[in-house]
Amino acid sequence: RGAGRVVNIASDAARVGSSGEAVYAYCKGGLVAFSKTMARELARKRINVNVVCPGPTDTALFRDFAGEGEQGDKLREALVRAIPFGRLGQPEDLPGIVAFLASDDAAFITGQVISVNGGMAQAQGLILAGSAAGVAAAFNTPLAGIVFAIEEMGRTYQARTNGLVLTAVIFAGLASLGLLGNYTYFGVANDSVSWDDWLLVIACGVVGGAFGALFSLLTLKATRRIRRWNTLSPLRRTLLAARSRATACASSRVMMRWSS
Repeated sequence: RGAGRVVNIASDAARVGSSGEAVYAYCKGGLVAFSKTMARELARKRINVNVVCPGPTDTALFRDFAGEGEQGDKLREALVRAIPFGRLGQPEDLPGIVAFLASDDAAFITGQVISVNGGMAQAQGLILAGSAAGVAAAFNTPLAGIVFAIEEMGRTYQARTNGLVLTAVIFAGLASLGLLGNYTYFGVANDSVSWDDWLLVIACGVVGGAFGALFSLLTLKATRRIRRWNTLSPLRRTLLAARSRATACASSRVMMRWSS
């Protein structure tokens, strides 16, 4: 028919990792990357390539990994508590999404990674929202909570633009203001600033910005030069640069000890 459907089965371990299953997660992550690449290359031939990532599923492989006895029961209970649906996945949960992706109804869907995990991604969103809200309330700085969520915990575009996080941070900031007033975590300075001091602040900002821009420009140029220099003989020149840096660090430490 001049078209086709490919549905690969990976795992959520490819997206978030899995303790004790490094090789397994590595292989599944490679399958996800391979599928996304093939989806781009085969799109012109009308061949769809998608990936289904099951979450913790009650299979023979999972039972073998969890083990028997008390340890296996604890692992199972911990996973059940982490899944909003309150149960492990079953093999019967997967054929529906696979059949849909293989059908004509999914003719315009390609390069997608779909998790079948009972809502574990939503549970991670609640953890992210709670952490960001805690920072916002503790320091009375809602903006700091948002920045914390974006920089420290938000690793995907969906997490960065999560309305749940922003809502939690805003309410936490309002609650801290209502209960404790307009306080500052690091105290309040009673010193006053004159107009001359403000001019000095502006001058420092301008000079600091200029030096920052110059530093960024020099860094970019140095990076480009290093890349061009390293292109001819990558391994040899990388080892040479590493040895030079190690020698410089050792020499500086010797000089510091000698001077002290």
